[in-house]
Amino acid sequence: MSAEIQSMLVLSTAHLTEETCNNHLHTTTAVSAYEKMSYGWFVYAKHSLDRNLPEDLTACVHRAKDCNAEWIMFDRDGPELEGLPIYDW
Repeated sequence: MSAEIQSMLVLSTAHLTEETCNNHLHTTTAVSAYEKMSYGWFVYAKHSLDRNLPEDLTACVHRAKDCNAEWIMFDRDGPELEGLPIYDW
């Protein structure tokens, strides 16, 4: 039996709006999201494009797909990537 390894894109929570964080990552079942203590979330990105997600989260999922990442780790201290919108909240 071999180990399975999945890739993860690390992004700043600044790439998400406050509304997305409060109304979609905390309360929705449209995407698999798991809290990362009080610092962010782990979001399963592989099949998330099939869902009705907010524009900001969709952009991040597209970036993950472009990087062949199956997961996104949103962290308040994570990197802000060029080409993705940044929201101040």
